[in-house]
Amino acid sequence: MNPTSAPSASASRSSLALALTFAAGALFAGVGAFGCSSSTVDPGPAPAPACDSAKCAPGNQCIAVGGETKCRKTCSSNADPAKGCPFNFTCTALTAPEAECVGPACICAELAVKLEKKDKGQWGAGCNPADGIAANKACDAAQGFQCYAQNPVDGAAYCTRACAKDAECGGGFFCGAVNDSPSAEEANRNGTGTIKICQKRAYGSPCESTVDCGAGLRCIADDKNQKFCSNSCATDNNCAVDAFCADGLCYPYAGVSVGDGNLCSPCRSDLDCAAGKGVCGANTYTTERFCTVPSASACKSQDCPKVPEGVTGGGCTTKAFDDIPAGQCIGLFKLGTSNLPGCWTRTRRK
Repeated sequence: MNPTSAPSASASRSSLALALTFAAGALFAGVGAFGCSSSTVDPGPAPAPACDSAKCAPGNQCIAVGGETKCRKTCSSNADPAKGCPFNFTCTALTAPEAECVGPACICAELAVKLEKKDKGQWGAGCNPADGIAANKACDAAQGFQCYAQNPVDGAAYCTRACAKDAECGGGFFCGAVNDSPSAEEANRNGTGTIKICQKRAYGSPCESTVDCGAGLRCIADDKNQKFCSNSCATDNNCAVDAFCADGLCYPYAGVSVGDGNLCSPCRSDLDCAAGKGVCGANTYTTERFCTVPSASACKSQDCPKVPEGVTGGGCTTKAFDDIPAGQCIGLFKLGTSNLPGCWTRTRRK
């Protein structure tokens, strides 16, 4: 039997290469088949259609606020109902300050509290202080409206609510502290307590833009860049007694709408006078409100700090005078031949 001859080395290498090529082809073919067998890409939900102002309700436009673009009602006033917002909304400027709200510059922002609209007894409705505070028959007491008055015979008393922030107040109102006495039920000061209520914006009220202020008012900055509502004027006689007319607007003689709390600083409540440990005083002879400071010892004018430049003089109360307790250093202004409490008040001939 003839012995079998062994395969040559070149033949062996050719066979091995062919086998490896076939195996590799089968492997990659398998991978390709596996990868395309069932996998699909989920496109996700269709994108929401872009806001189209033409499809918004009348008086609305597509406006972006906080990264969200949607139909929003535009406005230009908190004083004119025809140019204002629905109940439970307030007209707010998107950029401040705005001399006038044009186009999408101002929108109706929803209040943080939701109230049921009534025919009477709500934001700014007049009330009689003689009928009390919390249960005043002129106010919508069921929804928290009470009668705010600066004294029991205040002819400008109105219905309003307690608050924690501006967003809880109706259009044309701001949330701020007031002294809790005198009030509709107390003729005299009773301590230094304060409460926060929604107040009508008027001359001297804080603001961010003109639309915040009431009819005929503009939002301007004082010497400390604090913004406040001011009214237009032609002469000083068009301004409050503690303000003068400049460039057609009323400006405080003190230079600021609210001061640092020391003697004669303008103030809105006792909280504004905490730095000097005094009170935010007022009296029947002026509409000005100013900070007092306690007398250092016996109530003598020499025990008091020097009044700021521009104030007529200073003194000290030996007994309570209207809203000002005894033992307080005060500024004085001239009314005829009398010196009366007040720092920046100017008497004028009409």
